[in-house]
Amino acid sequence: MSISDKRDILFRKQRGRQHLTVYLKELEATFNVNGNEITILSLEETDSIIEQSVDKTNNDIISKQIIPFDDKEDILRFYIDNCSRLQPNKVYVVTDYSKECGVAVLDSLIRLNPNFAFNAEHTGIISILSEDLSNKLILDFYEENDRFFLEIETAGNLWGKIRKDN
Repeated sequence: MSISDKRDILFRKQRGRQHLTVYLKELEATFNVNGNEITILSLEETDSIIEQSVDKTNNDIISKQIIPFDDKEDILRFYIDNCSRLQPNKVYVVTDYSKECGVAVLDSLIRLNPNFAFNAEHTGIISILSEDLSNKLILDFYEENDRFFLEIETAGNLWGKIRKDN
């Protein structure tokens, strides 16, 4: 690791300490967990996981659908149930704060709260990676023309095939 890389890690760690409390609160708001049930990986592990996941899901099947945010509960339950059935192991959660605080590790995708509030995560984007990094579930919630939407994208050899038709 170069001196520049070490400086970058130290700077990110410093910023991460400033955001850790908010990060944990956002995770608690979107997942059925409390802070002591969340493992946060080091920044070095985080960088490795993010890099590996891009390599593993880059050319795989992708499914995408956009729904009204208020209709998300049943549809998210469908994705949670089907994705966790195919890969019941732990998952990695990547949000905006992960770059500075570290990727969160949860014991299962079942922990995702399908009824989370629109403002639960400050950027409106949550990526969930399977333990083997070969599958990805991306939740992108946003406002457009005074209406709230949730875009659900799945990628990977297993999760990419899952799609709930309304």
